[in-house]
Amino acid sequence: MSKKITLQDIAKTAGVAVGTVHKAIHGQTGVSKEKRAKILEIAAQLGYSLQSSPNKSPVRVAAVFPKPVRQNKYFYKPLWNGLRDRAVQLTSAQFYMEEYMFEGGTPQQLELLEQVYRERSDQIQALITIIWNESAYADLIDRFTDAGVQVYTVSADAPNSRRICTVRTNPERTGRLAAEFLAPRLADEGRVILIGTRRDTINHAQIVHGFFDEMMERAPNLEIIELYESLRFPDKLYQTMMELIHSFDSVRAIYANNARATAGLCNVLAHAEIPTDIQLLGSECFPESVALLRNGRLAGLIDQNAYMQGYRGLTVVFDHLVLGKEVSPLYEIAPTLFLCNSLLPDIS
Repeated sequence: MSKKITLQDIAKTAGVAVGTVHKAIHGQTGVSKEKRAKILEIAAQLGYSLQSSPNKSPVRVAAVFPKPVRQNKYFYKPLWNGLRDRAVQLTSAQFYMEEYMFEGGTPQQLELLEQVYRERSDQIQALITIIWNESAYADLIDRFTDAGVQVYTVSADAPNSRRICTVRTNPERTGRLAAEFLAPRLADEGRVILIGTRRDTINHAQIVHGFFDEMMERAPNLEIIELYESLRFPDKLYQTMMELIHSFDSVRAIYANNARATAGLCNVLAHAEIPTDIQLLGSECFPESVALLRNGRLAGLIDQNAYMQGYRGLTVVFDHLVLGKEVSPLYEIAPTLFLCNSLLPDIS
């Protein structure tokens, strides 16, 4: 049985008197805002239960993200894991996450957000979600905010809306990192095929822009061919990619700029041959992509650390709503470029 955490334990860790801890936890005067926030944060980290604190009301957060199934599992499974792991750690502070999942794209998400607004906006204090296209979500963000529900975003943002802040990688920098990696490995002439999501999702448009801009600086004579997925006909993207490879002998590289496109590329490699002199760069670490990186078929993987985006995202909500900390409009998670020899044994 684990040891019960006491006020003495918190006081020792925080370097303050037990009386100060008591005042901080019970909302009494005599403790500065900054010190109270530090003590509550330590209490939560140690797993101290605040259930009996009379001045402490539960905080409920609705998390609305894609269901991690089929092609969505490669990015959203680790994102959900990060959210859940942090939520478990924060339950002792009466901080609870409610999970809402949808399958599909923007229309399905908007439908679910409308449901959460109708049924839960008077019971929750915050909403954490992903915003693919700001204009489509602006009205809902306004309505949640007007109802007293603070809105936070993860992975993709709505910077001109009334959301509090976002936690994400920098998509333009991700695209630039891909071009920086590929350019020295290619001849200065030829073609690069870029596969992924359509540019009408802002996040992916910025990845593409970053890739184009950096490649123009480093290898201006390379031609970039963009191919985009269709939710109705997902296999068409890869059929067209293979047709291009067989039609031109000047294809030098393929860059799959998101997890779904990388999963599709992995599937192609399992059933068809892509010339080994074509450099292949994927996105996100998952079992299939890591296996191909380990055996040398993928030249690299750019991972956006979905787990940490989820974990940090919920941490920011807690810091803001419970600890009363001021938050920045943007928290960036650095993307990681994995090569075969940089993979740890437990990465999959």
